[in-house]
Formats: sequence, structure tokens, C-alpha cells
Amino acid sequence: MAHRLAELAELVSGRVEGDPERTVEAIRALEAAGPGDLSFVTLARHRARAQESAAGALLVGEDVAAALAGAGSGRESPSADLLVVPDAGYALVKLLELFHPAPVHAAGAHPTAVVGAGVMGCAASWALAARGAEVTLYEQFDTEHKPGSSHGHTRIFRLAY
Repeated sequence: MAHRLAELAELVSGRVEGDPERTVEAIRALEAAGPGDLSFVTLARHRARAQESAAGALLVGEDVAAALAGAGSGRESPSADLLVVPDAGYALVKLLELFHPAPVHAAGAHPTAVVGAGVMGCAASWALAARGAEVTLYEQFDTEHKPGSSHGHTRIFRLAY
């Protein structure tokens, strides 16, 4: 489902530099993105890759937006519209959830449900998915619980997968 850049900015508490009416169809890596795609740049040192990308829009933090604007470097600004946010990593997770919502399963036990999203649960889920299984990974407790061998904010690493 396509979304206007202005809608995405509202969702992630960001602002648009460029065309707020631009339609975004997907989120893709810089090298794979095209005019209808949103890509992301989290480090200012990757601005050259961003400027070479065909992405129609870029998700960036304030520091990267300043670097892309040139900041006195004499470089050209990217042709892409910018979605500037306070925290690009957090915004990327929110937008990925919007573009790729978790599947809704019927009540009952999922055929390949894994309970416990720690190191072992994530490893088991990854191995099952690599074999072609549709896997649903459930956290047994709250995200920052203390009962497991991996707990606290470090347990959140699985969001990258």
C-alpha cells in the first residue's frame, strides 16, 4: 500500500523537506531504491551513496540532513525528498511495521510458534524460516524483563531481524 510522505512524517514525528505529496510504495536499500521508494541514511559519512541513489525519498536524522544539504562542502544536494526525523533508527522500525505489518493468525497455536524471543528463540526462529517455515516469534514476558539469560534493553536486538 502506498503512502504520502506527509503521512509518514506525521507517523514518525518528522518533517518533509521537498514534496510532502510524494507517494512512497516501498522501503528499500539505497542501491535498490527507485523513484517510488523510501530509503534511509543513518550516518552522514554515507551521504555520497545517498546522492547517487535513485530513491525518491530518504529517511534521515537532523545531522544527515545537514550533511546532505551541503553544510558548506560545496556538494550538490540530493534530488530525493527528505523525511527528517529526530531518531532515524526508531523511525525506520515504525515505518517498516507500517509497510510490513505482522500477519494475523487465527486463534490457537501457530504451527511454528516460538515462545521466548531471546537468543535461542531468535536462533530457532531464524533456522525455521531459513527452511521455509512461516514462523511467529512471541516474547514470553515484557520487552525489558529480567527472568531470562538475556534481558533488559539488550534483548531488543531482535528488532533488526
